[in-house]
Order: sequence, then C-alpha cells, then structure tokens
Amino acid sequence: MQSTTFVKTNMSKVMSKVTSITAIAAVMLATFTALGARASAGTSILYNQYGSITKIYYAPNTKLNVKATVKNGTFGAKFTMSCWVYGQAMTGNYYSSVWYWGQYFSTGDYGYVHSSYVYYQTSVPRC
Repeated sequence: MQSTTFVKTNMSKVMSKVTSITAIAAVMLATFTALGARASAGTSILYNQYGSITKIYYAPNTKLNVKATVKNGTFGAKFTMSCWVYGQAMTGNYYSSVWYWGQYFSTGDYGYVHSSYVYYQTSVPRC
C-alpha cells in the first residue's frame, strides 16, 4: 500500500515538472517564431550600441562623406536591406567587412550601412 502511494506521489511530481518544461519550451518557441517572423518580414533596424547615432554612407567606406545620420531611438530605426557588398573592414558593434545597401524609412535615403549596425538581418543577394 505504501509503495503505491509513493509511486503516485512521485508520478505527480514528475508530471508537474514535465508540464513546467513544456510551458517553458512553448514560450521559447513562441519567442523564436516571433523573432523569425520579424526578420522574414524584411524590416531590419539600425542601432549603434556604442554611440548615439548610426551613419549611412554614399559608399561602403568611412573615409567618404556621410549621406545621413540616424539617431538611436527606442532600439533603432527601420531599414530595408537590398543587397550586400564587401567594403572597408571596421569595428562597429562587431568587426566585419560586409556592408548593406538599403533604404532608411524615415527619410527615404538609400545608402550603405556597416553590417554590425543592422539588426534582424534578412537574406539579400550580393550587389
């Protein structure tokens, strides 16, 4: 009799843990699905984690003139990626030589942005 109660009690604890793990997995899946949906929608954002602005250039090189300056807002500004190129290697939010050509929504400006400043990157062809 005692062993039956022990098994029922332990089984109840196991089922409670399985339910908790399932709930956590569901939340994680929903989060990753939402992030994936956001990325696949084609809207990326610009954000400089080490400064207050992100620069949009005429060419993939910081030695040339800046076309537009984007202030960091509530985590960036909408940017549509059109294609990518290799350009000047530099350290922004991370080190890379990849730059994206695209459009900044607020002003309609097209230009090059260093890849490290583009969050929620989408798949685009090489320019």
